[in-house]
Amino acid sequence: MKRFTLKNLPPSAQKDTEDIRLSFANSRITFVWCAFKDLLRNESLTMKFLIAIILLGGVVRFASGLLEVAILCIILLPIFYVKDIWAINKNYSKWHENDVFPILTAEGPQNILPVYDGQRYIRVEWASWEEVKDISFYAKYLVITTTEPSYGIMLMWADDMEKVQQTALSMWRNALVAKNAKAQMPELYSEQEIHEISDFIESVFGKYDYVFHEVASTDIHVDIAIIPPTEECNYYTLCTMGVGAHRMDTPDELKYESLLGERAELLIYLPADWKLAEEDLKDERNYWPIRLLKDFARMPINTESWIAWGHSFSQEEKEPYAEGVPYSAAVLLSPQPDIDSIVSCPLTVGKSIDFFQIFPLTQEELEYKMKCAEDETCNSPTDSLLDHIHADREHWMDYALSRFDYRKK
Repeated sequence: MKRFTLKNLPPSAQKDTEDIRLSFANSRITFVWCAFKDLLRNESLTMKFLIAIILLGGVVRFASGLLEVAILCIILLPIFYVKDIWAINKNYSKWHENDVFPILTAEGPQNILPVYDGQRYIRVEWASWEEVKDISFYAKYLVITTTEPSYGIMLMWADDMEKVQQTALSMWRNALVAKNAKAQMPELYSEQEIHEISDFIESVFGKYDYVFHEVASTDIHVDIAIIPPTEECNYYTLCTMGVGAHRMDTPDELKYESLLGERAELLIYLPADWKLAEEDLKDERNYWPIRLLKDFARMPINTESWIAWGHSFSQEEKEPYAEGVPYSAAVLLSPQPDIDSIVSCPLTVGKSIDFFQIFPLTQEELEYKMKCAEDETCNSPTDSLLDHIHADREHWMDYALSRFDYRKK
């Protein structure tokens, strides 16, 4: 067993680490015994001395023929830890029955709950690396002790413990170094996550020809995949790749009760004749949908909040996005054809990325939505708005593209 604390934490072996999905013990007995064993090993010297006295007393009584007294001494030991053993057993039941699994991330250790047959993941327990007191590495599992009072320790099983140890210690050290330096590191997907998201985009929205790469960024890296028109889908789909690397500050009650996500990517639909050549994009009348994607993408970071279906965004000055453009705001809907259903990409590591389409609004339309939000009798301001503008849900794509007919006037 190797135990690391802040005093003997080694320098980081990896500056760029990838999140790792781990598991719990398959056996309740194994889980409880490993947790209890770690608990005993990390006891204070005083408690260890007391345990030794009890065990020695049992052995002496047994050698003296006082079997009943010896058994009493041995039984006395677990009594000291009945509360801890009960809590460990209760945690195993809770996690095992709900197929919860642990992961290691750059933010800290987390426990993940899969829902909808693994098509969506909810973060249910977590600690930051700043809250970690120590990590003990055994042959097949590790134990992370935290200052978080709700669960205190987190147990995780893995086959390649050498890799897990190197990654966990690097994540811990990197987080502490960044905090001490007060540095803001860009939040990026791992190579594996990029690969999975790219496959998801192409399987759901279509194959993309090329990507608008963001040259420089200090928070997230917002690349935009350009999916060209086809015979079946005669329109452009512009989809971000990189926004979901940032975990939004979604309220816990909405995560658990409404299953709202913490990560998102955005897309917008444009007519097939939209000018997207490099020279054309120097004109703001062509570039504004891309700027809208980038601005909406950073709203959760700039406001330390979250975005979800029905959330709206507007220009601070209420000015149109470009000359001749009637829109100065936008609202989030689900991608077509069903603008009400969640479209989510489950990543293998245990994260869910929700996809939303950006639907442009005029200032009058946004104000109508805001007035509905103030009306206690209005159940859904967004649905009321869509009814107000006579949105054709059955032929959504035709309706959405008609919003760009202003260019023909």
